[in-house]
Amino acid sequence: MKELHFETIDSTSTYLKRNRGELDSFTAVSASFQSEGRGRSGRSWKADKNENLLFSILLKDAPQLEAGPFLSLVSAFSVARSLEGMGMEEISIKWPNDVYVAGKKVCGILLEGNISEYIVIGIGINVNQTEFHDEYRIPPTSIRLELGKEVDIKGFRALLYKNLEEDLKDCLNKRRFISYYEGHDYLKGKKVEHLGDTCTVIGVDEDFALILEKDGVKEKVTSSEVTLKLV
Repeated sequence: MKELHFETIDSTSTYLKRNRGELDSFTAVSASFQSEGRGRSGRSWKADKNENLLFSILLKDAPQLEAGPFLSLVSAFSVARSLEGMGMEEISIKWPNDVYVAGKKVCGILLEGNISEYIVIGIGINVNQTEFHDEYRIPPTSIRLELGKEVDIKGFRALLYKNLEEDLKDCLNKRRFISYYEGHDYLKGKKVEHLGDTCTVIGVDEDFALILEKDGVKEKVTSSEVTLKLV
C-alpha cells in the first residue's frame, strides 16, 4: 500500500477524490489533522492534531468495486482485528460502519465514490486522544484510554495497513467477514428507530443488509439511517 502523508489537510477522502485519476488503487492518504473531516450524513469528525489515525484509501480495481458497500464491513473487520492485535478486548462492530470497544466508539468509517469507477474508504480511529470536547450520544473512547498507555501511532498504522490490504483483496470472501460480525454484532437484540418506527435488530444477511423486526414482520435495510434507542 502506497501512502501519502500530510500534516494538515482539509480531508483525506476529498484529496483522493480530487486526484483519483492520477493515483493508483490502494493509495492511502493520511493526515495529522483534518480541518474538514466528516462522517455519515454530513456530520463532522473532530480529532485533536497528532493524537489519532486519520486516513483514506482509494480503490479502483474490479474485486473491490464489485464488493461495493460491503467494504464497510471489510474495513471494520480489519480495524477490529488490528485492535485485537494490540491486546484489546470487548470489540464490537455497529452496523454499518463503526467499531466499538466496551460499548464506546473508537472508530468511524465512511465510504464515498462512484461504484462503477472508484471507492474511497475514510477511516478515523481515536488512538492517543484522552479528552473529547463535544457531546456525543454514544461516549467515545481511544486505544490509549482502554489500554492505559500511550500508543505508537506509526506502529499501529503499519499493522492496520497490512491487515487492510490483505482483507480488501479478499473482499469477495463474504462469509469470512460475516462470520466475524455475527460474533461481534453491537446492535443484535437492541431496539433502534428506523423511519419513525421502533424495531428490534435481528442481525444481518450475507450481503450485510440489516434485518429488523417489528410486530413479527422482518425487514431488510441496506442504506437507511437507524438510530439506537438509548434506555
